[in-house]
Amino acid sequence: MGIVGHEKIIIMKFKFYLAILFFTSFFSKNFSQTIFTPEPEKFLKDIQSYIGTYDKNKAKNYVKSFEPLWFGDFFTPDNKAIVYYTLNSMLEKKLRVFPDFISYFDAIYNYSNSGMSSEKFIKWNNILDNVIKKTTNKKVQEFLKVSNNLFFDGTIYVTSRTQKSATRWQVSIKDSFDIKIIEKKTSIYF
Repeated sequence: MGIVGHEKIIIMKFKFYLAILFFTSFFSKNFSQTIFTPEPEKFLKDIQSYIGTYDKNKAKNYVKSFEPLWFGDFFTPDNKAIVYYTLNSMLEKKLRVFPDFISYFDAIYNYSNSGMSSEKFIKWNNILDNVIKKTTNKKVQEFLKVSNNLFFDGTIYVTSRTQKSATRWQVSIKDSFDIKIIEKKTSIYF
């Protein structure tokens, strides 16, 4: 075998190892993506780990306060399945830990802590899934922000939560709303 044949073998080996390196990094990146596990105990660890990439203290405090609700009466197996599905849809959409996932976690925490009906939670979450699939990330953020305010204290519009002179509209009965998509626009009716 001459020098030219030896160089071809080296180049082929280099290309082969480069291809293996590419596929290994591609598959490890895609298959190591976080997936929220449909096992209630492991799920809480997944949340803490995922939020922890943004803020470890916030993650620990969130899971500590959310755990009793997650294992309480509100989160039936059906409601848990809805949450797993939504979170994995958010991952597919490549939404960010902050503000997107943290807003969702806050919204489901506030909803489950509010005493509102499980049926309305399912409807709200189905609308959110539609918003995730069919709109921009910014629209998802807006929807989650409005939802979180509504579930937290009945606020339906606020200019600022930090200013004393902010404009705030609130409803006294948080569970008195209906949410619909009409002509591709999400609307909340009271």
